[in-house]
Amino acid sequence: MSSRKKNEESVKTVEPSEKEAKENTAAVEDPSNRSSRSFWFLCALIACVKLLLSPTYHSTDFEVHRNWLAITHSLPIKEWYVNAKSEWTLDYPPFFAWFEYFLSNFAKSVDPKMLNVNNLGYASVATKIFQRSTVIVTDFVYAYGVKELSQTLHQDEKSFATLIVLTLCNVGLLIVDHIHFQYNGFLLGVLMLSLSKVTRISKEVITRLFPFKRGLVHAYWAANAWALYTGCDKVLSIIWKQFGWSTASGAASMTAGLVQENVYAVLPTPTPVATFVITFTMMLPSLWVLFIRNSHKTPQHFIRCVVLCGLTSFMFGWHVHEKAILTAIIPLCALATIDAGDAKIFIILSAAGHTALLPLLHQIIFAPLRILLLLTYTSITIISLFNLHNKSLLSNYEWLYMSWLLFLPVYENVLHKLLFGDRLPFLPLALTSLYCAVGVTYSWLYLNITFFRDGKYTTETAVTLDGSKKKIKVL
Repeated sequence: MSSRKKNEESVKTVEPSEKEAKENTAAVEDPSNRSSRSFWFLCALIACVKLLLSPTYHSTDFEVHRNWLAITHSLPIKEWYVNAKSEWTLDYPPFFAWFEYFLSNFAKSVDPKMLNVNNLGYASVATKIFQRSTVIVTDFVYAYGVKELSQTLHQDEKSFATLIVLTLCNVGLLIVDHIHFQYNGFLLGVLMLSLSKVTRISKEVITRLFPFKRGLVHAYWAANAWALYTGCDKVLSIIWKQFGWSTASGAASMTAGLVQENVYAVLPTPTPVATFVITFTMMLPSLWVLFIRNSHKTPQHFIRCVVLCGLTSFMFGWHVHEKAILTAIIPLCALATIDAGDAKIFIILSAAGHTALLPLLHQIIFAPLRILLLLTYTSITIISLFNLHNKSLLSNYEWLYMSWLLFLPVYENVLHKLLFGDRLPFLPLALTSLYCAVGVTYSWLYLNITFFRDGKYTTETAVTLDGSKKKIKVL
């Protein structure tokens, strides 16, 4: 009896401790759930910031998308791509047309007048709020894509947090989508989702689009190889004229800010076929390495190859828009949080690419805002990546290049008018394109070289955050 009594007392003694253990376990929240809730809370907070930008300037793209809402909602499908009531005809692929149709079903409840194809230039307050809101809401696709890609690549919270800062707070998307007005975040979200899914099932998917109907360069030169090529032709044409040498007849001015067929004065005029061949040829080496080398059959190398292909299309494609640089910058965010070499190039490419986007906010009242946005995001990028990789990532000449990027918006908004007045209006844009093109070209070359030199390292002296020096191996 005494033994039985002791056992019962023992059970009674253990039971409270087991109950407490269960309560403690329930009280400890799953880190993944906590991280997920924090992520979506941050997304909501950033959405509120984007909402504050709603009253700002918007480009003609605002009317372009309003007109597309009207076309897809008011006209039969067979007329979507032939209607020419407005100069802003529907010229995006069918997927985007159906996206506009989907949005139009909500638009009719906000302000039906925006869906009238005859209401050209219609921009009521309700219309502005609706269209701005659609960009903000569809940006959650982008956020979800970032989260999914991170789950594929990252194992620690610090890398994940850095990726969130670099992607969700990307100044390029803030400028292009939430001030200038477009839906790049939504489309880049689809890209990020595709990357996350493809890397999980080890398949390779490559899609290229070449718009051949317009001239080689856009009205504002994208910061790519053709900007450098066009700049060289302009310099050579001036030299040719000084010596009285003849230039190509019918050469079109590529500094008039117009979309038109281009004929170069001195250098050979590239054709759409030539740009296609050049672009495809420049992609082949990285694609060959990805498919042939077993060491490159990893999610990181696949994404790096996607970045290279996107950047190659930007560098050599026909009639490339300046915003296309984001197709390389955004996926590179993921790699920058894993590899120090990719982090170095991300800093340079994002700084040059985002600087090249600043002229989209051309009104003088936005000069302080765009400079502040660029400085803030670039500073956050440098500090967060230096801290993540625990070392300085840039060489002296790379720092020198980065510092001169700040001169470009200052020259455009202040110095040019002091020096030239109303003369040479395209010069600030040309200087911005050319100087940013140097950084983009450097990034493209560096990414190609490091992609081919897999496993081959050189030793360099690096300065750590505490000021000490140490030998490190870098690609």
